[in-house]
Amino acid sequence: MAAIAETAGNAATTLIDRHIAASKGDKPALKYGDKRYSYNDIAALANRAGNLLRRLDVEPGQHVIVAIGPSPALIATVLGAMKIGACPVLTQAGSLRAQADRVKDLRPGAIVVEAGAKVEAFALAGEAPVLVVGETEGEELSFVELLRQSPSSLSSVAVEGRAAALKIMEERGIDVVTHEAVSGEEIEARLQALPALARSLRALAQGKEATIPRPA
Repeated sequence: MAAIAETAGNAATTLIDRHIAASKGDKPALKYGDKRYSYNDIAALANRAGNLLRRLDVEPGQHVIVAIGPSPALIATVLGAMKIGACPVLTQAGSLRAQADRVKDLRPGAIVVEAGAKVEAFALAGEAPVLVVGETEGEELSFVELLRQSPSSLSSVAVEGRAAALKIMEERGIDVVTHEAVSGEEIEARLQALPALARSLRALAQGKEATIPRPA
């Protein structure tokens, strides 16, 4: 079971850890296609993702580019990055090339990308490691395989509630969402470009079960 530490300010505590601390870890947290995940399951995935990012030398305050579709992997990456004080930057996998200048300016600590967009990711990564969700080959880092090898216990890093929890790369710029906002009622309005993620975060904050349809 994931280790729990109440950490004021960090949205990962509000979204996941506090439910486990309240003995609700076995409650359904996420439905993805025909698979269901409990709050304990999601906590373990998030902790593994956070430990993996730490192992790759991602530090508090650094950006992690996340260019994957709605899935348990997306939830795990977002929560795991937040838990270690890093800031996931969300963008559509197909828009990485168009966002090239912004990605380089952010100097990310890591990039998590679907296999179909890995060519663009490697071109933009610089020295940042690229984690591939999906089919890998050669020396590519498999996100899922490395996740399995990572410990499932991780305490949240203390952050200010007004600190950036995540960012969304859009045509008009980069929208910043704070830790307070991620676990607040306005999250769905702030994440209109990523409705499945917004609904999931809102449901988790309320201690309910989120649903992400599996791609056809």
